[in-house]
Amino acid sequence: NTDEIPSTTTVQFSGGGNLMSLDFDEETIDELADDWDSPLSHAQNQAFTTDAGVNGEAALAGGMAILFGVYLDGDITGKTEVEHTLFQDGEESSSTTITVELGDSEAGDEFLVDMWLDPKYGTFVFDTVGGKSSCPHENGTLPIEEPMILLERLP
Repeated sequence: NTDEIPSTTTVQFSGGGNLMSLDFDEETIDELADDWDSPLSHAQNQAFTTDAGVNGEAALAGGMAILFGVYLDGDITGKTEVEHTLFQDGEESSSTTITVELGDSEAGDEFLVDMWLDPKYGTFVFDTVGGKSSCPHENGTLPIEEPMILLERLP
């Protein structure tokens, strides 16, 4: 099953007191918004509209040789809209930064390292797969020096 094979990154670095730093960042942001009903009976989510108005007309006429008149027409209207809503809004975020520093103090040492995340534990795994190293010799690399003891005479 290829899902069980971890993704591998190969890193090469040299000795001599230098450090190679690798930063791994992950950030998640979850936003949530929710309308909900209040458990209180007087505060339930509701919306209503009320229209009200008055309409009128009047006429008045009078006079003795001259007629005069007044005519009135009018409207008064109003509209009320009310909405009660309970709303919850929030944001959750998290971030993780992991810094890996690889280095060696011996000049001339070189390393080729495979690294991956362990699928079970979520930790980094490092495997030296090549390079060269001086005394003490590192597993997975070629030795730069091959120390030996030579006995020239017996006591």
